Amino acid sequence: MALTQAQSERLTRAVAAAEAKTSVELVLTVLPRAQGYLTGPTTLGAVAAFVALGLALFLEEPEVEPALLVPLVGLSGMAAFALAAVAPVAWFSRAKDRQAAVEAAAHAAFSKQGVYRTSGRTGLLVLLSLAERQACLVPDVGVLAAVPAEVRDEWLARLSAVAARFDVEALAAEVEQLGERASVYLPRSVDDVDELPNAPEAA
Repeated sequence: MALTQAQSERLTRAVAAAEAKTSVELVLTVLPRAQGYLTGPTTLGAVAAFVALGLALFLEEPEVEPALLVPLVGLSGMAAFALAAVAPVAWFSRAKDRQAAVEAAAHAAFSKQGVYRTSGRTGLLVLLSLAERQACLVPDVGVLAAVPAEVRDEWLARLSAVAARFDVEALAAEVEQLGERASVYLPRSVDDVDELPNAPEAA
């Protein structure tokens, strides 16, 4: 799922509204999925191909022409792979693997998007991965120092609830409320400068 222009604009306004209350620099990323998860579909495709081969070789009726054997086996494997590839990732992956993939994607985005480059080191990456239905927060050192761990855990829990039933309006509202909550620990200063883009990254 890719964000529409209207959805991207709504989330951009939400980030700006949040940052109007706090010196935390929010960077929002929404991913279709954190990684490819090819192991499950590949395994299922191989099993389907072997099953098709076995049926073609050992069933007496209907007989399969030798010239059709390889295409039949190949098509069976590819069809099973394609079906598995579009199935929910939870069907073919472990929970801990999905969590690790989302966390790895979040840390990569933190670096790629330069969240660490703010003058006060108050960047906070908020990442949602839709296929895994998970959220991840990556705070810079200024946020780590100012905001207690249990408070950050509460923020993550709220965002994870949004990720589990993804809705742009719900995410926008949660981002705006995150700015309000962050202001308790890192209020916006009079000379605060917006140092990072407000538009969500969605790739």
